[in-house]
Amino acid sequence: MERTGRQRLPSLTGLRFFLALPVLVSHLLVDVALFADADVHTALYPSQTLAACAVSGFFVLSGFVLAWTHRPGEPVRAFWRRRLWRIVPAHVLGWAGGVAFFALTSVSALPDGMPTDCGPRFGVISLLLLQGWTPGTALDACFNAPSWSISCEMFFYALFPLLIAAARKIPAARLGACWAVLAVAVLTLPLTVLTVAAPALGRGIDVGRDSMWLCYFFPPTRLAEFALGIVTARLVAAGRWPRAPRALLLVLPVPAVGLAPLCPPPLRYGALGAIPLALVIAHLALADGRETPRPLARPAFVALGEASYALYIIHWPLLLAFRHLLGYERAFTIPTSLALAAAGAVLAQATALIVYRFVERPLNRRFARRPARTAPGPAGAFGGPAPEHTGPAA
Repeated sequence: MERTGRQRLPSLTGLRFFLALPVLVSHLLVDVALFADADVHTALYPSQTLAACAVSGFFVLSGFVLAWTHRPGEPVRAFWRRRLWRIVPAHVLGWAGGVAFFALTSVSALPDGMPTDCGPRFGVISLLLLQGWTPGTALDACFNAPSWSISCEMFFYALFPLLIAAARKIPAARLGACWAVLAVAVLTLPLTVLTVAAPALGRGIDVGRDSMWLCYFFPPTRLAEFALGIVTARLVAAGRWPRAPRALLLVLPVPAVGLAPLCPPPLRYGALGAIPLALVIAHLALADGRETPRPLARPAFVALGEASYALYIIHWPLLLAFRHLLGYERAFTIPTSLALAAAGAVLAQATALIVYRFVERPLNRRFARRPARTAPGPAGAFGGPAPEHTGPAA
């Protein structure tokens, strides 16, 4: 029998902060190009692999939490309404920050040549969260680079009612086999782009432009990671998730990132981290259920996790403005660059906490829910209410 009740999963909220952090750090150390030494800048490119794995973890976490909190019988429109009010306010704020930056400055590219301002057409595409379906907008970091993943999440949300209905029909005895099939799909779907021959993009990315879009940004390619999270939630709720030593699970993402240079290029951009992070997510959910000591469930980490979507979606325009104020023509010594990166991270985190407290949370409380006209189904058939936030598109 699958769990019911009102179990919350604070460790998964805390985990969200540690998934958003590598994205922030990678953008600080690589994309805004603080370092004067070109060799140091090149040596930091592996941080992009860690950030890509973190985004993959967000997709898995999103599927897990949405499945865990789903109430049978909930109207589809009510689900979509909640999701839209979770993601739209902070997204519009981040998008407006990018537009304002380019309207007030003449900057059109980062120091390493990465385009950032793609014009009005791409601005509309980005605002409507359609950039995952348009290679130019996703690849060229138009206005607010991280929002490409929210474009994927919108696709996942549109399909979630169908996916959760299908997941509930899978017999418990076959959940393990279904999980294995999805794990294989996560690893093989990106490899299909190897059939597309094209010059490498550069900037540490050794696949072609179209290949990068198909293996990393294209929403259908990333759907398997989201579905893996859904089936992981079913396995945990059904009591069929195998137990494993905590120390082993918590270090699994490390070799996944470390092995990235030995893997085909498409696997380096996200898919490689999905499976080990799914194991970590399941372990943390089980630990929350047992109420064993859980470092990520501490109030400080939960608070940072609650603001992680705001951090994820607003840090890019902040970093552009931060770098502009420093002077795009300037580069710095290693100690100075590290100090400036730390200052940028603190600025982004402080702003995220403000956005969450005064924009995201009040609007969500005011508009995300309406009084139900009919009683919903059994509370939390996949485990009861969990953190209201899911992936980067919380």
